[in-house]
Amino acid sequence: EILLAADGIDFRARDKEGRAPLELAVSSGDMMVVRLILAKGVQDINAKNQKGRTLLHLAAGGGNCGIAELLLCQDGININSKDNDGSTPLHTASGLGNSRIVSLLLDQDNIDINSKN
Repeated sequence: EILLAADGIDFRARDKEGRAPLELAVSSGDMMVVRLILAKGVQDINAKNQKGRTLLHLAAGGGNCGIAELLLCQDGININSKDNDGSTPLHTASGLGNSRIVSLLLDQDNIDINSKN
């Protein structure tokens, strides 16, 4: 929290693998850090990493339902975004057997259940 509150922190900076702080927080399942960074409003919620995956892809792949719910509440979230392999977060969650996230995504009004990868 102290680092997040400090002036001059570049939340868009990337590490040598091209990962931004929010991406790392989502990937590691750190809900508190995800909340704090999202509250700063510093990153495009639909930004893609080098593999074309969004934050929602990462949450779906990691099976983190709480973070997925938090991301789905963000304005402008694209739940049907495709990664470089043509997979949506729904493809990712279902392919890995993350049934809670599959259910969560299927409950969204704008989910494209017919999207093909």
